[in-house]
Amino acid sequence: MDQRLRDLLAELTGSALHYHVAGFEERTDKEYGRLTLLEHKIAMMLNPLEGNHKELEQLIRQLISALSAGREAEVKFSRSSQSRYGPFAPDL
Repeated sequence: MDQRLRDLLAELTGSALHYHVAGFEERTDKEYGRLTLLEHKIAMMLNPLEGNHKELEQLIRQLISALSAGREAEVKFSRSSQSRYGPFAPDL
C-alpha cells in the first residue's frame, strides 16, 4: 500500500474517532468537510476495478455516514470502525 494512502487513512480514522468521542453536538461543518475531503482523496488513489478497493471505499462511506447520523448511529459507527480491516489495513 502506498505510504500516502496509509497516511490519509490514518488521518481519516483518527479524525473520525476524535469526532465520535467528542460527541455529535461538538462537530462543525468544517470538520465534516475535512472528512469528506479525506474520503475523496482516498477514493482517487483506489482502483475501482479491484474488489478490496471497492470494499474499503464502502467502509469509509459507512464510517462517515454513521458519524453524520448522530447518537442513534453509535452502534453503526462502532461496527464500521471495527470491521475486518481494523483501521483499514488490507494489502492494497
